[in-house]
Amino acid sequence: MPYLLKTGKLRWRGKYYNIDRKHKCKCFANKEEALNWETVHKNLVKQYKDKERAEKAIERAKKAKERAEEKARIKNSKTPEQRRKENIEKHGNDFQTEATATMKFCELLKDTYNFLQIRDGAQNDLALQFKSKKSKKYYALQIKSCSKRIKSNRPGNNTPLAQFGKINKYPNSIIVCILLEPFTIWIFHGDRYINHCSTLQESQTDKFQSGFIYDKEKNINHLNKLKEYLTCIDKNGQAKYAQEKIEFWNIQLNTNQYIEHKANQLYQQCLNKRFEFEQRKIGELENQHHDLIENGQKIQEKVCYVQNKQTGFGVSLTKKGGKTPTGSQIDVPYEEKDFDILRVYLLYTLDKNKKLSFKRENYTKIEYDQSNEKYVNAIKDIDSWKLFGYFEFSMDELIKEGWIHTESNKGKTGNVIHLPKEIMQSLGLKLPRENSRFTNGWTRKHFHKIYNS
Repeated sequence: MPYLLKTGKLRWRGKYYNIDRKHKCKCFANKEEALNWETVHKNLVKQYKDKERAEKAIERAKKAKERAEEKARIKNSKTPEQRRKENIEKHGNDFQTEATATMKFCELLKDTYNFLQIRDGAQNDLALQFKSKKSKKYYALQIKSCSKRIKSNRPGNNTPLAQFGKINKYPNSIIVCILLEPFTIWIFHGDRYINHCSTLQESQTDKFQSGFIYDKEKNINHLNKLKEYLTCIDKNGQAKYAQEKIEFWNIQLNTNQYIEHKANQLYQQCLNKRFEFEQRKIGELENQHHDLIENGQKIQEKVCYVQNKQTGFGVSLTKKGGKTPTGSQIDVPYEEKDFDILRVYLLYTLDKNKKLSFKRENYTKIEYDQSNEKYVNAIKDIDSWKLFGYFEFSMDELIKEGWIHTESNKGKTGNVIHLPKEIMQSLGLKLPRENSRFTNGWTRKHFHKIYNS
């Protein structure tokens, strides 16, 4: 802005900084001339800098594109096995990381608590109770883990940080975040992250550091804070966290998994069996390729479903097989060592005329949430379903029919199974064409009927 000089004929001086940040000035007889001169030159400098910034931005974008293309070229030149090996070296195997973290956590606290591993796929991971109190009830914890600190994704910050994903889905749980190397533990109340982003990233803020309880490298131990979290009181004066029997924690499942749980319950009841899911051992990997062990055999359980425009029932035969270069989940066929027996349940409902029907409501995976009316109503409906019967296939039979991935066969990710002809006729169901390439007639002999009309 021009300013007035005390002496001289030209008393108004304009000023600006040129592109080299050097001060330039000139005097004028009046303020208006000084202001015009100053404005013109400031605008010229601004135009030059804007052009320079735009050129630099274009150059950065060009280099970033070249780096991305080179990275993609290198990535795509590698086999899926090579990429998976590199990812495990960089980030660690997620399931193995969590299993190791859980074992080390339980070992630290074994003198204070009794621990049980909650059923695979349930809302929480670990159940614990005080050794000093005789009780059959447990608290529950959600375990999150990472193998090591990695570079931050925050702009301008390349400091390696611990990161924990999907932490905003556990409003009624205590979240235990564990870094393996160096071994460090934080604990948080899950309701803090209901509206938070899905990834919790290590920081030096008081909000994050308030959960810090253990650092092996620095010899810091505040593990006693866990008791404060477990026994805290909510604003209504009630215990914030419930204590329940392990059976309660085991069935906090999404709808897909609850359907299998219900089918297994009905199977046990109808055959007068007293089999319970074998409680996972502390540190046992999640997402094994069998659901339970019965009489020493690994059993993979499935629930079949009505196939549209077909006379059979569909069954999924996939397991997780890693991810694509873009991060999408890959589903692959089972392999011969994954299980010993494939047991497929056939459930039925009663329609509005009280007539047997295999057509059930299709509950696509609804996450466990007792406050969600959609979830509660789905579970209520599933609990009304009944067991018509089940199929059992040995691994040898499945390999023979080409359903399992082997060195000589790529396997199947899904297929159709059929009821025996006499059962279909008694129910008035249409029989499939015998010469149809989709007919797996051999599956009929493996069906065991339970329903009695």
